[in-house]
Amino acid sequence: MSKGRARGDGKVRYRIKRFLAAFSDYENAVAFISALEAWFDHRWGEGGEDVPGLLREFDRFPQIDGLTPDFMAYFRRPYVLVGEHMKTFRKAAQGREDVKQLVAYSRLSPGDGGGQLPHDVVVFVDIFSDDVAADQMEDAWTGPEASRPRAPIVILGYSRETDRASGEWYKCKWRKHNGNRQFSTPNICGDPRQADLNALFVGTTHHAIRVDRQALELSKRKPLINDPPPALYSLVRLVYPALFELMDDDERDQLGADQPVVKVVTRDAILSSDILRGVTPRPRVVQEALDFLVSPLGLATRDSSDPAQYSVRVSLKQFSRQDWKKFLSEKAARVLVRKLKSRGRGRRRSSVGPKQLRLFEYP
Repeated sequence: MSKGRARGDGKVRYRIKRFLAAFSDYENAVAFISALEAWFDHRWGEGGEDVPGLLREFDRFPQIDGLTPDFMAYFRRPYVLVGEHMKTFRKAAQGREDVKQLVAYSRLSPGDGGGQLPHDVVVFVDIFSDDVAADQMEDAWTGPEASRPRAPIVILGYSRETDRASGEWYKCKWRKHNGNRQFSTPNICGDPRQADLNALFVGTTHHAIRVDRQALELSKRKPLINDPPPALYSLVRLVYPALFELMDDDERDQLGADQPVVKVVTRDAILSSDILRGVTPRPRVVQEALDFLVSPLGLATRDSSDPAQYSVRVSLKQFSRQDWKKFLSEKAARVLVRKLKSRGRGRRRSSVGPKQLRLFEYP
């Protein structure tokens, strides 16, 4: 094998890893938010085992004052918990951006139509970066008063644990750092005899949130969180299942006879499919996934009509694969490396523009 080909294969493998890592990161975030939603409902929902009826709503797609935290849990006390999930807490300039985001959450004014509600902010970070988060937050607490948080910001480190006997759970730990805070007192309930958030997290070495059947079902029914997904994830979890559903009997027979089908769809047809009912992805999410099919994947073409129609080529061989994300990431990676190589040589034949490169060149 020539050195040039070996370098090319190495670049392809590198891109594949980045595609799959972005997919996995988003999938893991969905699983975590789903586990949290199931945990809140299990403890304080209408049929909760601790104190039924304390939880009024768990909103995993909040939009408030132009901000989109990962969830907001509303309690009847009244009290609101604003939640953010970060894989890691960054350092330096990027860390300051993370702090700025959390401070903005602390300055929200959540309400229920009857006035402003008290709230706390909780951020879940990898157990190995909770100290970084606390150090960064300490600078915010001791900085200029105009830029300080206005509500407690609680940092919880977490890790996913697996045991053959007891299944899977997230182990959440609060640690006493200068920049870490406790939840307000009282928070979800006013009765000191009932376990509140401080009793569960601050007053113990750790608290386990189980990945139970309800959490797994939520991940399937709600495969999105407030953060926009990578286009590859949207294709596998949203667009392809919708394409199968939208096929008519003749198209399914053609596909079953191992003959390729060119399915013509619009973005709105995908959005209105029965299989996505209740998922309600933002139009931009499906739009980017369809554009990803056009370029870099080359599995669809887009016409100039309004609304645009996409002609998507579907084959039985393609969709009988057990791992779509691996197939699609490899195909996209090879096209991307080829296009970047072409651009590097000064060629102008590439149909992939800078905006499209940013779309699938994940950080």
